[in-house]
Amino acid sequence: MTSPSVGTAVRMIAGMSLRRARRSHTLWLALAVAVLLVASAVVSLLVGGAGLDFYDDALDVLLRYVVPLVMLLLGSSAVSEEVQAKTITYLFSRPIPRWSLPLGKYVGAVLVGLVLLLPATALTYLITMFGEADALLPEATRLLQGLFAVALAVLFFGAVAIAFGTMVTGYSFVAALFFLLIVEVGLSFAPGWIKVIVMTFHLRIVSGLYHPAAGDPSLPGLLAALIVLLLTGLWLVVAASWVVSTEYRTDK
Repeated sequence: MTSPSVGTAVRMIAGMSLRRARRSHTLWLALAVAVLLVASAVVSLLVGGAGLDFYDDALDVLLRYVVPLVMLLLGSSAVSEEVQAKTITYLFSRPIPRWSLPLGKYVGAVLVGLVLLLPATALTYLITMFGEADALLPEATRLLQGLFAVALAVLFFGAVAIAFGTMVTGYSFVAALFFLLIVEVGLSFAPGWIKVIVMTFHLRIVSGLYHPAAGDPSLPGLLAALIVLLLTGLWLVVAASWVVSTEYRTDK
């Protein structure tokens, strides 16, 4: 039997993950979270509270809480569910590299996350700026920055979700959520340079939301984006290394 290329293996697993996602309750829950963000913009517009300030607040919530939650829903059980269902033994018996499993699951989760969250971000901007139509185009760069930051957030938190789903085959969502609450939420309120280890700190820089006070660190947007991409790659390396280990259990 001819072994498929790595690209073919990743596409095969990503496609399988997407087909399974369509039947999953977590997909609809993630969709509901994205819709809730847009609905909040509609409500704000109706009560006269919309505008650029509301968009900035909504984007901040999106980067800090919505994207992490959605990506945990989509990715944290992607590998662990194969272990629980014992289908991982079948997958590992195929002539494909083991690390293509978490990578393929990652690609599937990221695609769904981008499809859900990028339109939600754009719609939130358009709705909140409806009452300030004269600023819609002049402030469009804020939307582009926000879309880029959300895309980076999807990549990073998707990698975290896949890594925890690989390392913790039971209650992987809880483990990943606990980690994010400590690091991404807890340390985001830390003083000074401690917060540079928090990826939402860098994402807020990329999005244009970060305005440092006295004593706070300040980084260029490009450097902040590169740091997020580097940490994304490191989490994927963790997932790949974990699953290729000869000690990785596939029987429970």
